[in-house]
Amino acid sequence: MKTVLWGALHVGLLLPVLARVSAAHVSFVTRNDFAAGTLPGMAVAGLVNSDRIPDLVVTGDGGFAVLLGTGHGTFSTPLMVRTAASPTAIAVADFDGDGRLDVAYASPLEPEVRVQRGDGAGGFAIAQRFAVGARPAVVLALDVDGDKHMDLIVGHSNGVSVLLGNGHGGFAAAHEVETGVPGRAITVGDFNGDGRLDLALLDEDGEAVGVFAGNGKGDFEPRQATEAGARPHRLVARDFNGDGKLDVAIVDDIGLSLLLGDGTGAFAPPQRIVRNDHLGALAAGDFNGDGRLDLAVIDPSRGNVTVWLGDGKGSFRTGAVMSIGNGAADLLASDVGGRGATDLIAVNRLGDSITLLANDGGGHFAGPPVLQAGLEPVAAAVTDFDRDHHLDLAIADEGSDSIFILLGDGTGGFSPRTTIHVGRQPRALVAADFDGDGRPDLAVAEFGSDDVAILAGDGTGNFAAPLLKAVGMGPIALASADFDGDRNPDIAVANTISNSVSVLFGDGRGRFPRTVNFPVLPRPMFVMTGEVDDDHRPDLIVGNDHDEKVSVLKGQAGGLAAPKTDNMGTRIRPLVSGDFNGDGQLDLAVTEENEDRISILLGTGRNIFGEPIHFEVGRHPIAIAAGDFNEDKRVDLAVVNRGSHSVVLLINNTAWRPAAAAAPAPTAAAATDEREKPADPWQRVIRAW
Repeated sequence: MKTVLWGALHVGLLLPVLARVSAAHVSFVTRNDFAAGTLPGMAVAGLVNSDRIPDLVVTGDGGFAVLLGTGHGTFSTPLMVRTAASPTAIAVADFDGDGRLDVAYASPLEPEVRVQRGDGAGGFAIAQRFAVGARPAVVLALDVDGDKHMDLIVGHSNGVSVLLGNGHGGFAAAHEVETGVPGRAITVGDFNGDGRLDLALLDEDGEAVGVFAGNGKGDFEPRQATEAGARPHRLVARDFNGDGKLDVAIVDDIGLSLLLGDGTGAFAPPQRIVRNDHLGALAAGDFNGDGRLDLAVIDPSRGNVTVWLGDGKGSFRTGAVMSIGNGAADLLASDVGGRGATDLIAVNRLGDSITLLANDGGGHFAGPPVLQAGLEPVAAAVTDFDRDHHLDLAIADEGSDSIFILLGDGTGGFSPRTTIHVGRQPRALVAADFDGDGRPDLAVAEFGSDDVAILAGDGTGNFAAPLLKAVGMGPIALASADFDGDRNPDIAVANTISNSVSVLFGDGRGRFPRTVNFPVLPRPMFVMTGEVDDDHRPDLIVGNDHDEKVSVLKGQAGGLAAPKTDNMGTRIRPLVSGDFNGDGQLDLAVTEENEDRISILLGTGRNIFGEPIHFEVGRHPIAIAAGDFNEDKRVDLAVVNRGSHSVVLLINNTAWRPAAAAAPAPTAAAATDEREKPADPWQRVIRAW
C-alpha cells in the first residue's frame, strides 16, 4: 500500500522503523536549562573561583550546589557541598576579608546560621555555626553598622536576628529585633532618607509592610506599617519612579502591586500592576537598558516568567514572557553572562534545574518566545488570515470558550490576540477557504455544544458570526479535504462520545448542505486525511491513542465508503511532519505531555527514523502546529501547552541552506520527490519510548 503525503507539512501517525543515527541534526531556539542538584530552592550569584566569571550557588536537598560559569553562557556540572540539614536560605559575601567568596546559609530545621569560608577554587571549609531564632527563612549579607565588615540579617519565625561580623569570619552573638511578625519576607534599604540601612518586613497575616528604622549600629526600631494587599509574601525595594525615595513591589494572593515610598518609611496605597493569584518569586532590574527599573515575576502554575517594563514614573507595561522549568521557586536578576545586561535565572524546584534567560541588553531574552493563550488552550491552526504574506496563528481555548487570533509579523513576533467567542469547549480547529472568496476561514469543533462552528474570514484577521452545524456527540477532532470531488473543501469531524465521524460536504459558498455520519471504533480522538490507495481521492483515518485499531474510510465517487477496521499492531499517536533539518527527508514531531517536552524524529530513509531528540517546552504540551514564522525558509513549531496556558514558539535555527520555503498547510497537490523519503505516515507504529 502506498500513501501520498498532502503538502509539505502534514498531520499523521507516529510511525514505523527507528534507527540509530548520529549524523542527522536539528536545532531549535529552546530553553537553557542546567542541572542544579535535587530540589533546588534559591540561587545567588558571585565569583566563587578566581576566573572572574560569575558563578551560581543554589540551595537544595542535603546541601548546596556550586555551578561555575564558563564565560560562554553555560555552567559546569553542579559541585555538591553537603550540609547537615537542607538549606533553604543562602547568601554569599567575603566575611573574612581574604578576597574570596564565603557562604552563609540556614535551614528551618536548625535555629542557627552556618558559614563556610571559600578557598577561591570552588571549595569550602568546615562550617561555623551561629545561633539565631527558630525556623530561619531569610539570610542577608551586608554591612549593617558601617564598619566595612560584612554582617548577617536572618529572618526567622519570631522576628529578625542581627549578627555583626568582625571581619575575620566570626560574628558577635545575635541581637534580636522584636518585629512582632515572622521574618519570612525581608528587604533592606534606606527607607527614611537618613543614610542608614532600614528593614522592611511583610506581615502576611496582617496584610501590611512594616519599616524598622536602623540606627547605623545594628539596632532597628519600628516606625509604621502600610497596607500591602491580600496576604503579601514577596517584596523587592527599589526607586521605581525616580524620585529618590525607595518604593516596594509586592506579590500577594491577588497579584503584583507597587507601593510608592514617601521618604519617611511610609508608603502610598498599593497600585495594582497585574491581577494573578498564582504569582511567585519577584526580581527587579533594568532589563531593556533604558535606564528605568523593570520587574520580573514568576507564575509557577504556568511555568513562565513575565517582564514588566517600567516607565520611570511608577507605571509598567507587559514585556517579554519566557518559558521556565517545572515548579519554579526563586528568581534571580544578575549579570551572570558578564555582558553588562541583567539576566534572569529561575530556580526550578521540581525540575532539579535552573533556567538561564540571557539578556541581550535590550529586553530580549534567550529562549523560545511564549504567547499567552487563555485558560486552557488545546489546539492551533496556522495560515495567513490577514493576507499580508506572514503566517498567523489561531488558538482554541477550551477554558474560555474562545478562539484567539494572533497575527504574525514575519519575524517570529505576533500582535496582541483578538478574541472570538464561540460555543462550549472548542477542542479542534482547521483552516480552509470554505466560501471560495480567497480568504481563509475557520472551522471549530465545539465539544460541549455538539456542533461545528464555521467562521468566515474577511481577509484582515476578523471573522463573521459563526454558522453552526450539528454533528455527533463530543466533537473532538477535525480534518478538511475535498472528499466528494467537487473541488470544494469538506470537513470531517471525529465525535468521541457518539463513536462516529460526521462528514460535512461543502458547497463552496461557506454552506454545508449535506452531512453523512459514519459509525467508527469506540472513542475516536483523531481524524486525518491522505491518500492510501493511489486512486487520487482523499481517504480518512480515524482512531485514538489507546487502541491498536483504526477506522479507514476510503474515498470514492461522491464521498467516502463505509469504514473498515485495520489493526495497526500497536497503539498510535497523532503527529506533525515536515523537513525540519533541510535534508530532503520527512521528519516527525510529537508531543510528550507527561514529560513537558516534544520529540523530533529525523527521517533517514524510506520509513526509517532516528531516535527521538527532545526539546523542553511548557507544561503538558497537547498539540503542535508547524510553519515558517520568521520567514527564513526553515520550519518552526508552535507548541500548545495546556498546563502552562500558553503557546511556545520553537524557532528553527538548524544550520542548513534550505532550497525552498515549506508550505504552511496541506494543499490539494500530492507531494512527490525522486529522493528516497518516508512515503507512508499511516503505517504500523512502533513506539519509540
